[in-house]
Amino acid sequence: MICDQFIDRTTGRADTYYRGPDVVHISAADPYCPELRALAGRIAGQQSLRWRPAGTVVVVQGPRFSTRAESRWYSRMGWDIVGMTQYPEVILARELEMCYLNLCLVTDYDAGLEGAPEVGAVQAHDVMRVLAENIVRVRDLLAATIPMIPAEPSCNCQRSLEAAGYKKKKGRDWGLGLQGRGSGITISAALLRTGEEAVTALSRLTIEARSGVSYSPQK
Repeated sequence: MICDQFIDRTTGRADTYYRGPDVVHISAADPYCPELRALAGRIAGQQSLRWRPAGTVVVVQGPRFSTRAESRWYSRMGWDIVGMTQYPEVILARELEMCYLNLCLVTDYDAGLEGAPEVGAVQAHDVMRVLAENIVRVRDLLAATIPMIPAEPSCNCQRSLEAAGYKKKKGRDWGLGLQGRGSGITISAALLRTGEEAVTALSRLTIEARSGVSYSPQK
């Protein structure tokens, strides 16, 4: 799922670079880059992946998984994905005027599936197994998407701070992150100077069924 909205249910996370005396009030109405979302969707279609072009991720504090009551509430509110790592990363990226894309890999049914007693509540090892089984698809999607990103963006992500009197940046800043549903699994490479560096970083991302996500930095 290529999410276009999030719901923040976290507490106590540092979520701004501007702690005062100046405060920056950036818009979070559309937190994910529309240009990157459209591009990733086109590539996903070309690769015959099962995907949805929009959805809402509810970001929970973790590290525990949801209760059945919480999971039922999320579903009835119309929220599509449960995760632990989208916030505050997406807003911090907006403050840095970085285009940000979210790709959600669905691994489980959270606390189970109502009316289907054979579908049990999620366990951490189930999450890691599904991630490991699909890491090649994720890498292929990113490897095909990154070279297609234009150097000069047509979106407004790079102008998020204009209202605060900051100078507009030229070109794109690059970051690479991989996030998995459950246990706050997240890995982000350092800021990358070019799209070519981002593609190279993909080869150093792996998922092991037991140990989770790992990143081997270039020596």
